[in-house]
Amino acid sequence: MNKDCHCCGSDYQLVMIDVYKCVQCAHIYRDYQEDLIKYHQTQYRKGGSATRKENEIGPDGNITQEFHNQRKWIVEGRLKMIEKYLKPNFFCLDIGAGAGTFASEIGDKVNKVDCTELDAGLIAESRRLGFQTYSENYLTLDFDKQYDFISAWHVLEHMEDIRTFVEKTFNDTKRLLCIEVPLLISLKGTGRRRSLTSPNTPKYDGHVHYFTSESFRNLFESHFEILDMKEKMYKKIAQALNLLDSSGVEIVMQTMPPFPWHFGGQSHHNLFVNHDEIE
Repeated sequence: MNKDCHCCGSDYQLVMIDVYKCVQCAHIYRDYQEDLIKYHQTQYRKGGSATRKENEIGPDGNITQEFHNQRKWIVEGRLKMIEKYLKPNFFCLDIGAGAGTFASEIGDKVNKVDCTELDAGLIAESRRLGFQTYSENYLTLDFDKQYDFISAWHVLEHMEDIRTFVEKTFNDTKRLLCIEVPLLISLKGTGRRRSLTSPNTPKYDGHVHYFTSESFRNLFESHFEILDMKEKMYKKIAQALNLLDSSGVEIVMQTMPPFPWHFGGQSHHNLFVNHDEIE
């Protein structure tokens, strides 16, 4: 295996069978021993807790509308995060696009959206929706153009060679790259905590990497200017909460629109919509 951290180049330390942690930036690497591409083509989400619901796939094996319905709130939240960066003339690429649900969400906001995907059933649905969908591993694709906006939602953690991913996306986009990855612990330190397990088991979830904010910055800052990371907003919340006397008080969440009107004035809210972070 690679003995150097994929993000900062420091040493890895073995923490359990086939799982390593960087001594410097705390990046986690899970050394899967089988063919990772084949796994995502044939096995990913085919068993365990990640299995798709029965009504998301029809009797003919095709993706149903329910598949898109179940992900509607997720892609709406993602659009809210990035809509300010999109322009009507943009050519976009969605890496690991699934069945084209997110591509459909932004389709009327930009000029064109292309997709990449490995799962045959998802590829078929994405193409049915009218998107040019590449079925090859993204790292092997050779485009004859550059995209204005590239997105990869919960994709990077599934790739072995993340340094090549950074270099390739840098060459493939002339403007913007948007990345979303799951963490073992959310940036604010609360909510869902993922269990770290050995990858070479029947319950493998396809995750090769788990990032920290430091390892993520180490990986991307040499090629990209990072415009926004949600950790900035979490720090603001933490600072605000520290000013409150919470003795004997339970703080609960409230569902709010992003730009509500209260008492004759309009508020502008920073809303957190990722279920991993608000549990």
